[in-house]
Amino acid sequence: MTDTTMKGLEIRRNGGEPIRIGAEDGLLLVMFNHIERFGITDLHACVTEYETGDRYRYASESIEEGDVYEIRCTEFDSASEPIKLDKKGERPVMRRDPQEFETPEYPLMEIDYNGQTVLKGWELDLNGNVVRGALAGGGSGIIIDSKNDYLQVSFSGTPEESLMCKWFCSELKQGDVLKIRFDEFPVKTLATPVKIS
Repeated sequence: MTDTTMKGLEIRRNGGEPIRIGAEDGLLLVMFNHIERFGITDLHACVTEYETGDRYRYASESIEEGDVYEIRCTEFDSASEPIKLDKKGERPVMRRDPQEFETPEYPLMEIDYNGQTVLKGWELDLNGNVVRGALAGGGSGIIIDSKNDYLQVSFSGTPEESLMCKWFCSELKQGDVLKIRFDEFPVKTLATPVKIS
């Protein structure tokens, strides 16, 4: 990885030291993931270089209830030092077509919260626009990915097998600030997702 001025993401957990990830020389993928039934909540951040296919990991950590991540779309002189991954056995980086998230005809999805009044999930704040989402027994997550000059954030979930819903999706621009919080939220404060599969 080179030490030239680059565009990318600066990620801070609970106000700590930043992780800086360049997004110009490869496919960037940042995944915040929560699987309710298994009690798994984690963050993974990596970049796959376009020319070589080499894959680098910048973060892989468990997330605790109440953790807050601040993510800035910015420029910096050098990225954080990553760990180079062995290609063998690594899950390929997937990226959704942005058009999938721009189609306005998706129907609202009725979510069964199984009688629960509070659920663990995510709060996404993009420049003051706040969206909360959580599922009872399913999985939910926030993905930031890039290709060339395009950077996007998507907030989606899987209420059950072979179903997928979406709370939010947006292109990201330089200067944008995201705050992502994992916590327990009252069901009445959760947004209603749309069904996308």
